[in-house]
Parts: sequence; structure tokens; C-alpha cells
Amino acid sequence: MASAEMRQPDRRAYLPDYGDEAESLLPAEDQIDWQDRDRLLLAMARLFPTQTAAAPLLRSIRVPAEHIPPWGDGDAESWWTSMFAQLDNGLLSDPYRRLIGAAHRRYRRNTVLSDLFGRYLTEDPQTPEMCHVFVRAGTDGDRTNATEVLEQLGLRPVEDWRTDHTVSFSVNTADHATVGRLLHDTQLGFTVVPPGQANYLLRELYVQGPDGSRFRLVDAPAQQTVGAVAGEVVSHQYQDDDEVEANRPTVVDKVDGRGDLTRVGGDQTLDEAGFEEGDNMRIGWEGRAGAVNPVDWQNALDRVYKQIRLFAEGHPDVKMWADSMSTPTEYEIAFRRKSFAPPEHPGQEPAVIEAHKVRIALGADFPEVAPNVFWLTPIFHPNVFPMYDCEAARGRPDLRGFVCLGMLAESWQPALDFGDLIQTLIDIAGYRNYELYQVSTGRDGPMWRANYFDRDAARWANDHQAAIVGIGGSTLVPHHATRPGYPNVIIPVD
Repeated sequence: MASAEMRQPDRRAYLPDYGDEAESLLPAEDQIDWQDRDRLLLAMARLFPTQTAAAPLLRSIRVPAEHIPPWGDGDAESWWTSMFAQLDNGLLSDPYRRLIGAAHRRYRRNTVLSDLFGRYLTEDPQTPEMCHVFVRAGTDGDRTNATEVLEQLGLRPVEDWRTDHTVSFSVNTADHATVGRLLHDTQLGFTVVPPGQANYLLRELYVQGPDGSRFRLVDAPAQQTVGAVAGEVVSHQYQDDDEVEANRPTVVDKVDGRGDLTRVGGDQTLDEAGFEEGDNMRIGWEGRAGAVNPVDWQNALDRVYKQIRLFAEGHPDVKMWADSMSTPTEYEIAFRRKSFAPPEHPGQEPAVIEAHKVRIALGADFPEVAPNVFWLTPIFHPNVFPMYDCEAARGRPDLRGFVCLGMLAESWQPALDFGDLIQTLIDIAGYRNYELYQVSTGRDGPMWRANYFDRDAARWANDHQAAIVGIGGSTLVPHHATRPGYPNVIIPVD
């Protein structure tokens, strides 16, 4: 066999964006072999399947704009075949190593690119440790706006690369917490990548929702947490259906090629959890905890009784009743706070009320699982399931009066002081603690999704902020309605 056929691929230094440094040319005989060239072509056609995705990649390796062919009526593979023909004919020096390096920066977990990068290139040279910001941006206008916003925040953004859905910027600080705070009140959909962490996208990630529906995420930043992705998919799945289901806690499993499941933590990033290009994620509802040790259960019940009694003693308007003096598992709490009662008839205005009574139920799995809370007196509130006659209440009579505790339930800790829980309920009654919407994602970008139990109350609250302020409540503020985060591209899979 000829020695040329035995030679290992030549590994050369990776040159970021291949600027003037790329003028150190490689001799023609050191180009990648033809089989790897064809593998690269097919990978490019799959990862960059449109001209808007391919053109920025080619410009980043210094392909002149006039040599980027029009897309025409063919498919992505035909277009890339035409582009590779120009590269074969000497349009650039060492074009395929340039292309491998530039594409690998975007999709580090793609198996073909990772293999080719390992065969033909070395790791990036050391550069100053700075944060990167991924912004959801699908048009030139979106990218221009993102650049302007980052500049106005003093972050001095430099665009690293872009895809059809995402643009990556490096900024002028390594303090990711500061970058996150600055971006929090903007309208950008973003992910901040701290120095040295997962600065790449997963081109495709498949997700199965709790009811078996399947979705494909496109260009998902690997720095996102598993919990954020799961929450967004569930919200997307149930946005037009069951508002209660959309707020249930979830668990997430990584599914390997054999169908075996590995439980992953919600606070892990996709990178930390080991998700690769094209992997599968399965989301399920969190099951109730198993039996709690009887001693722990009794101690928890004693603690709750003391905390509720102490709170009631310190607040003359609060009264409490327990179903037992020895092992109380249900409490009724009465208190006074200005709020609104359901309108007597559709279209009428709600009346102002002050007297409230709620039930707090501690299950057999308490304190590992949060209690259930139900309103017993009439109330008209977005985060309390309707008690009055309406379609929602007729459809789920078991949920009448059920209270969404929001972040209190999402971040439930067994050691929570029940005085804090009662104060939360008082604040809910007085419209000092309520939510109407969260931002979710459609194929074409961010979209609103419901975050309420009572649709009519949510609409009324949105349109009657002055009335809410009139009883001492709080107005909706922008960051309550638009929580920061990267809105993924979520596409249903038939």
C-alpha cells in the first residue's frame, strides 16, 4: 500500500473565524481525504439547510459573497455540492479545515463534526475568558436589535456566529451574573454562557411530553438547564388545554439508543447531563413521594400546628381551626383582606369583599410534598380555580377553589414556615401576589402562554389594574409577565 494511503490526517491549529492568520496555506496534498469531504458535505446539508444559515458560515471563513451561489429550486445537498465544487477548484486555501472549525464552534456535539475536528484540527488557542450570550434571532432585524441592546448595556458585543435561529455574541466581561442581571429586563430571549462552559448548540434534540406527544427542538443552547427545557415543552404542550396540568412538577429522563432511562436533574445543563446531538429526552409528571417515616410525619404535623397558631396569635384578623388536636392534617384559616368576588352574571363587574376562608390539607407524603390549598369562600382571582358556575368548574369540580401557590410550590422545602404560607395566601387574596402570563415559544418565535387557573379573572385583572390598585393590590410589571430565558424552537413531531 502506498505511504500516502497510510499517512494519518494532518492536524493543524484551529483559527477562530479564519481571518488573516489563515494565509499560512497548506499544500494541496495535505487536504482532507475524499471520504471525509463527502461526510462533511452531508453534515453541512443537514446542519445548514437554508441559504440564511449557510451564508454567514461561509462568510466567516472568508468565502467572497459573489461566490456564494443562489439557492435555486434544489435541495440543501445539491446546493452544498455546488459550493463544494468551488472549494475543490481552489476558491480558498485549506477550505475544509476552515469549514470544519467554523461549523464545530456552533455544534460541538455533532458526531461527524467532532470526529472530523479531532482528525484534522486541534483545540482552540487560549483566548481571554469572557462570557458569551446566545440570543434568539431569526431575522437580520432581530440580530441588529440584539446588537444594539447589548451595546446600550455597555457589553461591547462581538458577533461570533449565527444560525437560522440564534446569534452568538462574546461580551466584554467574565461576570455572567452581571450579564444576566443586565439582560433580565430586556425583551431579548437569551442564554448567558459563563467562561469555559457550554458555548454551543444542539442542532436537534427530541423531547417526549408527559402525554406521549413528541417534539423536536432546533438549535437548543447546551447551557440551558434541563428543567427550563422541560418546563417550556410542557407549557407549550398544554398552553391551549389544561392550565392545571401545565403547572405540575415534572421529572426528566435521558433515553439512550437501547431505550434505557437515566434520571437527570432539573438544575443540570443539557451539557452537564450529557445530551448529544439527536438525543431523546422524556418528561413525566413527578410522582407523589412514598410513605414518610411516622416519627418525621408526626414531628412535621406538630411543627405546623405551632407555626399556624403562632401566626394567628400575632394577627388578630386571622382565625384557625384544626381537624384534630393530636394529629391535625387539615386546617381552616379565616382572615380579612380586600379582594373581589365573582360577578353575579357574565359581563358584570366583581364586587369588593373582605372575608376569606381557606383549607390547608397535609397529605400522607407531607412534608416531602407541598400541601394542597383550597379557597372555601367565593373569590375572583386568576390563580384560584373557579368556584362559581362556569365551564372550567363544571369540567373539573374536584379542583374548585384550588390555589396555585406559584414559586412557593415550585421551590417547596419541607422546612417552610407555615406563617409564610398563610401570608402568601393573604397576599394572593389582596392581589399582591398574582400572575397572568409567561413567555413561551412557537415555531416563529416567542409567544404568550397562560399562567392562570381562572381565565375570566385573568382577563379582568389585565384590564382593570386601577381597580386592583384601589384595594391595595399590585400592578403587573413587565418582568412578571416576561421571564428571562431563551425561547426554544419547538416543533411537533407527527
